[in-house]
Amino acid sequence: MFRWLEIFLEKNGKIPETKKTGSGLLKQETNMSRDEIDFDVIINAQGGHQESLSALTEHVRNKISVYIYRLTLDYHLTEDLTQDTIVEILKSIKRLNIENVAGFWAWTYRTALSKVQHHFRLQGSQRIRKQTLLDNDFVDRVVSGHEIHGPEHLMRREMVAAVFDAMGTLKLEHRSILALRCMNELSYAQIARIIGGSELRARLLFIRARQSLKRQLSKRNFEKKYLLTALGMFSYITAKSTNAAQASSLISSATLSVGAKATVAGLATSKPGAVCILIVVIAVIFSFNSRLSNVPPPQPSMQTPLWDGNLGMQSWSPSVTGPSAVVDSNDPDSSGWQSVDASLPDAPVLEATPEEVLLNRKTTGQTLILPKGHWVELQFDGPVYDGDGADIFVLGKTDGEPPEVYLANSSGQRLKISPTSYQGIDFGGRYFGFDIAGYDIPSEANRVRVVGVDSAPPYGGYALHHVRARTKPLIENNLE
Repeated sequence: MFRWLEIFLEKNGKIPETKKTGSGLLKQETNMSRDEIDFDVIINAQGGHQESLSALTEHVRNKISVYIYRLTLDYHLTEDLTQDTIVEILKSIKRLNIENVAGFWAWTYRTALSKVQHHFRLQGSQRIRKQTLLDNDFVDRVVSGHEIHGPEHLMRREMVAAVFDAMGTLKLEHRSILALRCMNELSYAQIARIIGGSELRARLLFIRARQSLKRQLSKRNFEKKYLLTALGMFSYITAKSTNAAQASSLISSATLSVGAKATVAGLATSKPGAVCILIVVIAVIFSFNSRLSNVPPPQPSMQTPLWDGNLGMQSWSPSVTGPSAVVDSNDPDSSGWQSVDASLPDAPVLEATPEEVLLNRKTTGQTLILPKGHWVELQFDGPVYDGDGADIFVLGKTDGEPPEVYLANSSGQRLKISPTSYQGIDFGGRYFGFDIAGYDIPSEANRVRVVGVDSAPPYGGYALHHVRARTKPLIENNLE
């Protein structure tokens, strides 16, 4: 049923040819250099050389438009976001600090991804999925064979549509990593630089994306063995549909591998796999029970936040106040600031400013979204001091890692602090308390900086609700 797809892809893909040598047949490697640009061109473009800048712009447009289309499945939106990406590159390239071509592409893909994420954040609760817009004439050429008409032609067209429909149901991050890994053939280390986080996280995300696509294809009567075929067809049509200079349909089976460590970790995240691993662990525990009985129990980590039942009440005490100003902030990708009411399900993501959300806000559910690398620095009316229990309080919500928090002063001195207590909140957020006892506090430290460390769901970053701190009133400072 799917053999025609395989034959078509073999004919249209960049399949390495073979040539005879003195020692027999030698596989000719795919020439990847023609898909790259010389590093000197990038350096010259940074220096303002117009010819290099024009060449670089066109090369970027060719590759990035395909990547963005694979994420959005919308021609018109792809054109807009590609142009936004080009503008950002032209605006930032002079101050870009890179060491090689790979570093440039990691930054470029990351910029494109952030533009797509920003667009969909502005859509609020709307699904990322878009109606697939295919070039009907081109699809007809793909599915047609010699003297193939009527029902079989219709069946082939439906199969093409099914593959696109399956890809369209995937999460944005899943489509992104499938494109980067299988179609752009990037390493997991390169992908980690684009999406943020560790290489292992990239591998685990790819496992989940691969499993999700298999499920969607299975619902549309695609067998698992045709995963590469479906990816190859999607790769070829999306490239050709966007008029890319190179439209490879060859998807290497090697791109589907993730390594033993990630496979085990991915297995542990699935229910059947977790059960199997649990059985093995129990067996090991029982087999070594006599040895373990003499081993003292592990001590809790000093970095693990401890439960403090008074944390929420303490945050409302008179000496603990909200900030008086947002004195600095960082929006590295110029995507703008967004907020969401984290207390409501499927709440829309709205444009906002840090001042609107964070200044003395305590009771509403509105939060400021801090994706990776985004931060805000809040100033309080008086220096933060050490009292009984926690002294700084941060409330927010995320499915990923908590933010980094720094205590700072107006002279630019900053000290990273770690949470010492926490308390869960009804809407799914977490209140972190920071006891500054024992820290070498910067002089007159009256600022708190909160930094997003990942772009985790459900909001694409840490959703910061409010920050409060135990401070000495200004009048008290003057009396001293």
